[in-house]
Amino acid sequence: MLKKIVLYSGFVILFLWWIYRKMYHPDETGIYKVKTEEIISYDTIVGPAEGTALPAESFTSWKKFAKGGTSSIAILVTDTNSSWLALAHGLKSIGVPFLITQNYKAALKHQIVMVYPELSGKYLRQDALKLIAQHPLNGGVLMATGTPSDGLKEVFGYTESKASIQRYEIRFNRKAKENEYLKAESGWMIRLGNKERGVDPIATNTYYNVKNEPIAYYEDNTPAVIVKPYAIGRSYLIGFDLGYFLQRSYSNTRYTISPLGEGKFEPSSDVLLSLIKNIYLTQCTTAVVLGTVPHNKQMSLILTHNINTKQELLHAVKVAAQERRGGFTSSFFVQAKYINDYNGEAYLRPYLTDILKLLVGWNMEVGTQGVSANNRFANNSVGKGIEKYPDYTPFVQSEKKTYNATLMGETRVAKYLLEKLLGNYEMKSFRAPDHQIPRSMPQLLQANSFAYSSSITSDKVLSHLPYRLNYNYDISQEVETFEFPVTIDDDQGIKSLQSSISATIDMAYSIANYGGMMVLSLRPDTSVKMQFQQQLVDAVKEFAWIGSLGNFADWWSARDQVEFSRTMDTIEVNIPVRAKGITLQLPPGERMYNYEPADLPIDQYGNSLLIYDYRGKAKIYITRNK
Repeated sequence: MLKKIVLYSGFVILFLWWIYRKMYHPDETGIYKVKTEEIISYDTIVGPAEGTALPAESFTSWKKFAKGGTSSIAILVTDTNSSWLALAHGLKSIGVPFLITQNYKAALKHQIVMVYPELSGKYLRQDALKLIAQHPLNGGVLMATGTPSDGLKEVFGYTESKASIQRYEIRFNRKAKENEYLKAESGWMIRLGNKERGVDPIATNTYYNVKNEPIAYYEDNTPAVIVKPYAIGRSYLIGFDLGYFLQRSYSNTRYTISPLGEGKFEPSSDVLLSLIKNIYLTQCTTAVVLGTVPHNKQMSLILTHNINTKQELLHAVKVAAQERRGGFTSSFFVQAKYINDYNGEAYLRPYLTDILKLLVGWNMEVGTQGVSANNRFANNSVGKGIEKYPDYTPFVQSEKKTYNATLMGETRVAKYLLEKLLGNYEMKSFRAPDHQIPRSMPQLLQANSFAYSSSITSDKVLSHLPYRLNYNYDISQEVETFEFPVTIDDDQGIKSLQSSISATIDMAYSIANYGGMMVLSLRPDTSVKMQFQQQLVDAVKEFAWIGSLGNFADWWSARDQVEFSRTMDTIEVNIPVRAKGITLQLPPGERMYNYEPADLPIDQYGNSLLIYDYRGKAKIYITRNK
């Protein structure tokens, strides 16, 4: 009897396994065949018809950044096989004018010169080193990183140096004038690695017998950043590769240096860039920098929402209506879900897509997270670039298993379908699901005409500012897409919104100290989340620009193209793409007394010049207050 039961049970198990294989497993080719009834189909929509190819890998030339006046920082690049591009992107983000050159004589015509990555005989002749060494003696400012040639120690005011790969922190000296910009308590210390998380620090150098008070120390109390004042000029030496620090941060898609985790204030990259900005503003007699926030506000609050379910799509109307009443716009990253799977019911049906049309009609932005928004996104293959709706059928079988998904399919098909459903709409923004970021994502986004990404989190890149992405997150080639790091994400970092609002408001004030950005990502599914957002908006609306990622990113893209330079009494600015609220910042004690053209829409507020709405060239005349 027992044998019969076992035999019968075996047949039942085999039969059930056979049914399971037929229903939930792919065929012999490894392709899962999704049943027709599981797919929402639009008979009139098929495409995209044209294929998509990734841009070819090449090199961004330093000559792209070779243009600028003598009021800008001259970066003398001694080795092009370095992280100079990340340094350039960082300075563009913080608004400091610069140009890049390999001609030391041209560099020395500028008041401030930064030699990067090395000031040594390995890259420069002795006659060049001698002239560069005289720059601070002649009233200029000289900046360098690492350990210069032995003959230049006196130029920077030390006698010996020592390299290490065991220094994890930098602590800024509260007495140093260069650190007056550091207002937030957490900005006084930055991290180079994290021993507890197994993240190795970058290589560092320290200096001995330093003649002047250092600007910053390592955790072992040895100098990390030193300064030597001259009669008029100054020299600065940074004990690590600043460009590499930024490159490692901007390209960090995996590990987290911060012990605080997501949703916390971690501005290490911004602090270092702000140090350069402060040196420039205080030491350059013709300084002018580009503001980082529209309309001379102190910070930007970007409102975004992820939509992955039918219920969230229905709630989006209420959320958008509340934001509209407050006079704000926001972004909705919509999963183009047209297949029933493990994650739930497909919802891109005609009566529900009318909601998306309503959002667009209210000037809300619609972006996407892809078709399947699977949490294995970073591991999906690139695909062939010919994926199209409705033939592209990614199927999420379980939390750990997804079939048929490709990166090309997720991006190009989602964009195409949503644009078709919305009519005459251009989708610009993408968010990687679950912050799963493949190395190929920068070029993937460019290939599919996504100008903006808000995928990585600020605790990974140690920044609360946008920046331009590089091909494969490598050092040598930029792409056209900008990244806007997520600060607060209810999926990852907030366990109790009601208890975290006070800390979030404090973080907003810290970010406002240097014109940073807070990207809020909240699902439109509970009243608690919307109450949290409203409390934050109410707390910062007097000093913050508030709106959608698309609106802010369009402004940022226009800002990125602004060119400006200055002589002692004249600022020349070119705004090639019409922009509202471009701001120029002056050193304290300077004021505008005239401008051209006469109808230039401009006003001065404190040290800031606000250009309201303009496209074209202009001249602004400056004098010092008596």
